[in-house]
Amino acid sequence: MAYGGLFGADVPRLPLPRLRCQAVSKEVLRVRRHCPRRHWLPSNRCLQRAAPTLLVAAGAAAGRACKRSMARMERVVFLGTGSAVPVPGQRNMSSLAVMLDTGGIILVDCGEGTQHHIKVSTLLKLSRIEVILLTHLHGDHCYGLFGVLSTAAIEGRKDPILIVGPQGIQDMVESMLRFSGGWVAEENFKIEYLEIPNIGVEGEDLVGPHGSGPRGLGFHPERCRRAAAVPLGILAGLKVQAVPLVHGIPDWGYVLTEPDRPGKLDAAKAQKLGIPRSPLMGRLKKGETVTLDNGSVVHPEEVLGPPIAGRTFAVLQDTSDARSAIKPCHYANCVVHEATFEAAMEEDALKKGHSTSVMAARFAVACEAKRLVLSHFSARYAKTSDVENDDGCDPAEKLGEEAREVVGNVPVTVAQDFMAGELGLAGRMIGVFCLFPSVDFLFPFHVARIKFLFSTFICYGQCFLSCGRPNHKPSTILPETDDVNCSKMGYKFIVGFTTFFQYCGSGVG
Repeated sequence: MAYGGLFGADVPRLPLPRLRCQAVSKEVLRVRRHCPRRHWLPSNRCLQRAAPTLLVAAGAAAGRACKRSMARMERVVFLGTGSAVPVPGQRNMSSLAVMLDTGGIILVDCGEGTQHHIKVSTLLKLSRIEVILLTHLHGDHCYGLFGVLSTAAIEGRKDPILIVGPQGIQDMVESMLRFSGGWVAEENFKIEYLEIPNIGVEGEDLVGPHGSGPRGLGFHPERCRRAAAVPLGILAGLKVQAVPLVHGIPDWGYVLTEPDRPGKLDAAKAQKLGIPRSPLMGRLKKGETVTLDNGSVVHPEEVLGPPIAGRTFAVLQDTSDARSAIKPCHYANCVVHEATFEAAMEEDALKKGHSTSVMAARFAVACEAKRLVLSHFSARYAKTSDVENDDGCDPAEKLGEEAREVVGNVPVTVAQDFMAGELGLAGRMIGVFCLFPSVDFLFPFHVARIKFLFSTFICYGQCFLSCGRPNHKPSTILPETDDVNCSKMGYKFIVGFTTFFQYCGSGVG
């Protein structure tokens, strides 16, 4: 049966190894032989015996599911930057979307209310989501998953979706779908799973007899620090690694890396080799070997410069110790690190398995990241209607200032809901804009509509301004703006501006 089969009581569920390790049938059978049928997941001892093979096979299966061989990260959109307690109109539960140049989306975490923010955003569509990466199974990071799947099915989605997460995510999703009426893949879409077992790539048990957290369920701090990153293969065109993090339950950070691109084409050298100005040069630029009319063969290495390294983007949520991610995140273009508390609350943060702004900054310094983005803020840093916050400043900016004192020249960004930014080659976030949460207090009954209009206004404004730059391709913030000339963009800019303020005026009355 395929991954997305009927999840009903009358249909037996396949054991985990067979489900996604088709490439290593002998090893899978060996694991299954040690797994009693009554267990949904094999024991840690069983997994340890086949750990390296299972992980490689799981990554290969996931790579087959996401057929794109190469992609580039275009933009990051923050859908939720709060922690366990949401702040209505300001910070939703944790979630962010990585937009790819292929049109696909990788969603990292899916807290409650994520689909609402996707619907409000002018940049994202549920139908574009290819992969969902879940860091851990605390509710503020995964309870929005069921709504996303349900709405996607109602809207007629047919493409499969891959859910990656810690051990137990498949059981959680299938239980919810089964008790809510069942799920027929042929009528909806296939749901594929890639569960990361609680073991390292060398077969070591990461939890052990004395795990972290109040119940001892999280990864053991010492074992976690020594563990290497777990390769998950190529997902949606990006190389994805999972790194174990110290928290109250099994928790994984994700490091996304673009494939290396071919180097710059030396046109003069190509002409000397007899290559005419033709589509052959384009094929060489893509890394393909070409054959000329005279029968000579030209390899791309002969005319291309050194390969251009792909950019790295990392998301490290809910952790009090992310040292296992230092090596995979070395020279990362952008690191999103949780900063639930301010520096003065470090003792409380460690007890609860979280980080402070200074702890996040120390990590950025250790891995020499090019940009640090703070997220996952406690509800204590919410804006209020008190006089002390009348200046409109975000209380979480205090955490940003603490981090800046530690990292020096490394840019630090305090994430907000609906903040979007393009990843620059030097770690810059280009074209950052945000829907200001204060709007929600002014027009509580028209929040969704105003956010939509305002985000449209900002998007068109950025596209219009970009047209005036010399040798600058128009921004692709909206899909339809690629081939639109400046006059049309100016018109849409004015229309968006006018419509937004007309609606604001009617909302006041």
